Amino acid sequence: MTLKGRGGAVDEAQFGGESQEAFLSRIRARLRGGGYVADHPNVPAGPWEDEELASYEEKAERFRKALVELGGEVYRTPSREEAFQLVRDLLLRRDVKGVLTSGGDWSQCRAILGQAGIAVESWDEVAFSHGEADRELARADRWGAGLLWADYAVAELGSIAVLSSPRQGRSVSLVPPLMIALIAPQALVERRRTVLRRVAALSKERGIPPSLTLITGPSRSADIENDLSIGVHGPGQVIAILVEGS
Repeated sequence: MTLKGRGGAVDEAQFGGESQEAFLSRIRARLRGGGYVADHPNVPAGPWEDEELASYEEKAERFRKALVELGGEVYRTPSREEAFQLVRDLLLRRDVKGVLTSGGDWSQCRAILGQAGIAVESWDEVAFSHGEADRELARADRWGAGLLWADYAVAELGSIAVLSSPRQGRSVSLVPPLMIALIAPQALVERRRTVLRRVAALSKERGIPPSLTLITGPSRSADIENDLSIGVHGPGQVIAILVEGS
């Protein structure tokens, strides 16, 4: 016996001898039991209904645990100045001599790092298009770390979400071997779904598709023999600093 679906005839054998509708109903029931889908397909329900009702402390602790389990580091500071001082100490500890930041005002950070002998270059100052001299390997090798303000941080995953723009290219977070993300209180959300919804709304408002990068711990790559390498397609070290007084 065959059934008619959107793609034409569907053989019952594909669904273990049961009808397509019975098969899908069974899957829906299992998902519904786990709280993942709503009883009515047009009314979203489930754990995301109260996804942002968690307190800041709950989200901060969940984010910390998730990122640490992935091999990252998480710190908390009460102000921007103390965050920049912490960045300085972390860079000195790793003997980092040069930093690439996203665009914007980094004057306070520049002063603090400069006093420690750490050179700071901003994305605003770099011509990184294809064929530009700034794109040469020797220039990129000077950047021991990438420093940026995260657009979002996802507590449930320990992920850092970065939107690309003329003032913040993906290279800031992906080229240097160490990425340090500063996270303002309003940027910390509970679930990835919140980020996707907000980015989709922003895209609709601006009329342009966004380029969103979700960085979930140090980059991991493995070949067919499961030989794991760290830092091949992104940062080998990820540090997040929750700047709670910003």
